[in-house]
Amino acid sequence: DLKAALLQEWDSISVAELQKLVASMPNRMFKVIQNHGGATSY
Repeated sequence: DLKAALLQEWDSISVAELQKLVASMPNRMFKVIQNHGGATSY
């Protein structure tokens, strides 16, 4: 079922991957501001 598949995938995301995403947020926000809210490469 879809819910079970989603939960399984969510559980497969490592803490290191999540930390990397969190660490990239300032740069992501800067790019959004630079593009006046438009699309970025992320």
